[in-house]
Amino acid sequence: MGTIAWVEDAERYVRQMIDQLRELGHEVEVFEDCNSFLEKANAIAEESDVVILDLWLPVGEGGKVPRSLYGDLKNTERGIWLFQQIRGTIQRLQSKAKVVILSGNLDVDTLRRLKNLGMQKPYLSKKPVAFGPFIEFVDRLARRKELPDDPPEETGA
Repeated sequence: MGTIAWVEDAERYVRQMIDQLRELGHEVEVFEDCNSFLEKANAIAEESDVVILDLWLPVGEGGKVPRSLYGDLKNTERGIWLFQQIRGTIQRLQSKAKVVILSGNLDVDTLRRLKNLGMQKPYLSKKPVAFGPFIEFVDRLARRKELPDDPPEETGA
């Protein structure tokens, strides 16, 4: 099955989805901050089929994140920067890993910026998301199957 790297600082909010993906046979590794994720970025890009990224993450211990992106007011900037880092690593290593953003902070400006960076709608999901369709979407990506026509639905909760 597939290998999934999930970057989420509040794992308890996505625990059920992680458990479901593991029940489907996928290996899921969770990273709770930017630096712990960046420490293994090359291995993640080479070994993962899917990277699920929350945009609002703490910096964590280490020196991989530029000082200009520290602080609560820089959460979105840091998340977009992190997306660009992993996407650049994936491209440099010619990996087939797919990046999915699952974040509560997908306002109009953030969506516009991400779309300008090449992210497409099926790979952008706003929390809270309907578990079933999201799990099916990630499962298909991790198995490298053709994607369904419709992206995962938001729950509206």
